[in-house]
Amino acid sequence: MQAGLLTALLYASASLSPSGNITIQGDPREWVVAQQEENEQLSMTVLLRPGENLASWDEMLTFMTIKRPDVPQVLANNLRDRLLMNCPESSFEFHREASTDVLYEFRSAGCNAEYGFASQHEIGRIARTADSTLRVAYAVNSPQMSTELYRRFRRLLEGDLETLDPTKIKALAGLNGATSGRAAAAPDTPAEEMRSLLEQQSALLAELDQLAAEAQENTVSASDPPAGSDLTPVSLHEIQGDGSVGPPTREFKSTDTGMWALMPLSASSGADVRVRWIYEEGEAGGEQLLQEFSLVWDPIYDTVRSLLQFNDFILVGRYRVEVIVDGRQVGVGHFTVRRAGRFG
Repeated sequence: MQAGLLTALLYASASLSPSGNITIQGDPREWVVAQQEENEQLSMTVLLRPGENLASWDEMLTFMTIKRPDVPQVLANNLRDRLLMNCPESSFEFHREASTDVLYEFRSAGCNAEYGFASQHEIGRIARTADSTLRVAYAVNSPQMSTELYRRFRRLLEGDLETLDPTKIKALAGLNGATSGRAAAAPDTPAEEMRSLLEQQSALLAELDQLAAEAQENTVSASDPPAGSDLTPVSLHEIQGDGSVGPPTREFKSTDTGMWALMPLSASSGADVRVRWIYEEGEAGGEQLLQEFSLVWDPIYDTVRSLLQFNDFILVGRYRVEVIVDGRQVGVGHFTVRRAGRFG
């Protein structure tokens, strides 16, 4: 599903009920606005069920827009890493992982309450558009949501709707008055505690945004040849089920079967072309040559294609692929492999 379709998923299918609360197509119960935040980098709207509040809630819908096209996998990985660092007994898995679209799920029980994930089951989607990155997440304040709720919101998150106005939910939220369509106050919660909860959520968002910015810079710097270099970038790709070239990516999982490397090349007939796959650093230590493939160049081709395959788990770490023509390096590409398993 294209990223724009995710925008329609919960934004465009929302409307106001006669009572002034927000309703979402496919979900029979109403929602109210609990929190809205906006700054130059991101905007966020949090919905709860009527009568609930941020200090005591059962169900939560979160809409976040990061105002730049970040890498969904990077954001999801940062979310996972931060969760597991603070709540090591949690489980995190990916149901779909693509360069522009990620569907994830996590469960956490007995977690560090200061982190804000004490007893929570969440399913969410992160998708990149032309000029922004969207995150839509549904959570219950319990380590396991009911089968009915899971099926309902999993179906919504995987929906395939037409692209409509992504600002719809914000417009609806803005129409709600102070006494209608707003989350309940927390009478038993001191004002200082409520303020602390809001500040905590804002801090988490700011940290996620900063991590994403740093990761985006690292991804760009890792994928491009050094400044002033005449090297051509080598693109890395997933392997499709039939072994063909899949979507481009710079991050693979240790359970992947391998990866494709592609680079446009114009070389003379008979040129000696070599592709070197190099492990730079990680759990297996320092730099080492994994594989070198060579071929005699035929001008009928215009692209170097090299497939690196594995029979077992791929070592976690940073990698480099180089293209050498007649002894001179002409191209380079970088990628990483992260651990897959219980936590995705």
